[in-house]
Amino acid sequence: MVQWYKSPELQSHHGHAFGTRKPGTRTLPPGHDEASFSRVFDEFRAAIGQENIVVGEALANFRDPPDSAEEVQAILKIANQHQVLLWTCSQEKNFGYGGPAPRVSGSMVLSFQRMNRILEVNEKLAYIDVERGVTFFDVYNYIVENKLDLWVSVPALGWGSVVGNANSGHGYTISGDRQHFIGSLEVVLASRDILRTGQWAVPNSPSAHACPNSFGPQVDGLFLQSNRGIVTKRTVALDAAPASFMDIQIHCPEIEDIAPLIDTLQQLDREGITQNHSLITTTNHFASHDAPKREQQSILGPLTPETIASLKKRYNTGYWRSLVSLYGPKQLVVARWSRIQEVVAQNLPTAWTQHTLYVGKDGRPVDNSQIGTLLLVPLPCWL
Repeated sequence: MVQWYKSPELQSHHGHAFGTRKPGTRTLPPGHDEASFSRVFDEFRAAIGQENIVVGEALANFRDPPDSAEEVQAILKIANQHQVLLWTCSQEKNFGYGGPAPRVSGSMVLSFQRMNRILEVNEKLAYIDVERGVTFFDVYNYIVENKLDLWVSVPALGWGSVVGNANSGHGYTISGDRQHFIGSLEVVLASRDILRTGQWAVPNSPSAHACPNSFGPQVDGLFLQSNRGIVTKRTVALDAAPASFMDIQIHCPEIEDIAPLIDTLQQLDREGITQNHSLITTTNHFASHDAPKREQQSILGPLTPETIASLKKRYNTGYWRSLVSLYGPKQLVVARWSRIQEVVAQNLPTAWTQHTLYVGKDGRPVDNSQIGTLLLVPLPCWL
């Protein structure tokens, strides 16, 4: 299999995901026969090189074509001329949405793994400008290697695309609501024109990525999870590494606690106490990561009250567990934590809380590699 990742571990997981696929049936783009598709193939090959476009059995060793926005423009010119459907993907790892599989059979897949350059990292203004194929692992490793006081909000699987997840994905830190932390983006339209949003629309602007506000309508939303253009670059906000960090767990014992728990989190958010996206999990969540259901309960059907009680005891949690994080100077973190305790005690009298405070050493910010995972349970199958 083609070497996609420098990391042997990531390459192994990629091979496991894609190496067992079954042979597919040859399907031509809608409206084309073998002769017309052969002509399209020749034009694509002339535009971006023989090594970057393949069909048939060679797809097993496919390396994606575009290396730049200019190559994307060339591909669009040919696709428009011959009415060939295109399907884009970034890192092909969102398996819940079908991975790289196109919605319409016969579409040509335009993947962006070769456009994997980190164009700029601004520590002072806490943003990063990346091409579409850059992964969260790439950004994290860059920050570590260059000793930058920045955190990146990584999703559950770090081998995904930063740009792809910014389309509507969510992370765990202050900037985890990615859609609202887009600084600017570059889009190749179907007409092959290049559109840049925000201050990036001004040529050579010194504040190109510092402010997302546009001169006129905000058009970024037109290109989120849509087919109105191909996003090739995007600026995304990072988080300044905090002086202190607190991980908080709110445990609610009964299934009926979900409504007051959500009301509590909404109140804390409205008051400006919580800073990131709160996460709610259940005993089922921990159990499913830890072992197959048949090992948790021998009888068929939903989990019984007895099994749920056993799981709550095993994982030292309520039926619901909410995770909240606090960031900033220690005195502010402690003050926010005090207010959280007050609101939880008022709204959720049977709930209990746990917390861990991390403080940077020798005047340095918190080292996020020392914090660990969010789940706090053994995960033998966790990637």
